[in-house]
Amino acid sequence: MDVRMTNVATGQAQAGLSIPGQSPVGDGMALVAGTKTGFGTDRLERQTAGAIDSALVAYGGAHSERDVEALVRAVAAEARGEGPAVWRGVAGTIVNYARRYGKDITALTRSSYLSSNYDHNRVFFEMPLGNIPNYHGIRQAVLEALNGAGGVGRSTHFFDTSISAPYFVRPETCIPRGNMRFCEGR
Repeated sequence: MDVRMTNVATGQAQAGLSIPGQSPVGDGMALVAGTKTGFGTDRLERQTAGAIDSALVAYGGAHSERDVEALVRAVAAEARGEGPAVWRGVAGTIVNYARRYGKDITALTRSSYLSSNYDHNRVFFEMPLGNIPNYHGIRQAVLEALNGAGGVGRSTHFFDTSISAPYFVRPETCIPRGNMRFCEGR
């Protein structure tokens, strides 16, 4: 594994992670962990022959590939039929909850926090990543959410509009996105 310091803007551009209108914080430098491909070159976030060589440029905090994978699976299980704004919202809400309550992201996605751990959607936690519908779009949304572009403020809970607001959310804080609502807890 190749580990080096890089300028955030350069790393974001190489990885396709630039967020229009958003500039990096701090000194603009981030630790980037990359992998060497069979071609002997560093690659950031590209699909090659079914294998993914990736690096997360995270100036908002370090997140492992394990966290990214767990969030992709959770978003697929919870909101695969929605669009990128909802995908970012689900990932951002999970990250907010993990930060607020000091939880490990991967462990949180496999806990009772997500209802998908108890229904037919559990299949998304076990299938090959390449079989997840909209995998690349969901992954991009997850990376954007990890970089602070979740678009859900301080929300720590989300729910589908087919149900009433759960008792543990503050309805006045809910942000609507697609068929989901993102809310702060009580």
